[in-house]
Amino acid sequence: MSDPIVEQSAPAAGLGREAVLALSERRAEPAWMRERRLEAWGLYEAMPLPDPNADAWRRTDISGLQLDEVRPILDGQTRGAGEAWPRWVQEALAGAGERRGGMLVQRDGRTVHHAVDEAVRGQGVLFLDTHAALSQVPDLVREHFMAVVRPDELKFRALHAALWDGGTFLYVPPR
Repeated sequence: MSDPIVEQSAPAAGLGREAVLALSERRAEPAWMRERRLEAWGLYEAMPLPDPNADAWRRTDISGLQLDEVRPILDGQTRGAGEAWPRWVQEALAGAGERRGGMLVQRDGRTVHHAVDEAVRGQGVLFLDTHAALSQVPDLVREHFMAVVRPDELKFRALHAALWDGGTFLYVPPR
């Protein structure tokens, strides 16, 4: 666990097109991903907040949610990987060699531990963080990214599609 963790701080500006562009640039994403992010941001801006009377939202009070005050995570400073980790995370990492398949641990959108069993890898399974997949297998990411949970369906899905950072990409090839 020698990889550093990045403690990320918020910039002065809030959510907006500039934050979407800054995130995409920081991650050195291809133009098509930047365009998907910008399209999702446009959807987010155009969609209304969920109806609090709708079944899916009637038990969730978002009246106090102040999105104008939210700041995206865009930069950071190095912090040691093992600092302030809950005990259960440290124990899980200590026993990672006993697991079969693989393990991917992220903190603040950054991968801090990644292991994939060679037998699994030999079957063509890809188990990567999303940013690594974007650079290693961009065509697969482009084909499958946000295909099931689409940003054009709900305002907060669109927000996620615009400002996601981190995540796991698992691809199991057809037999």
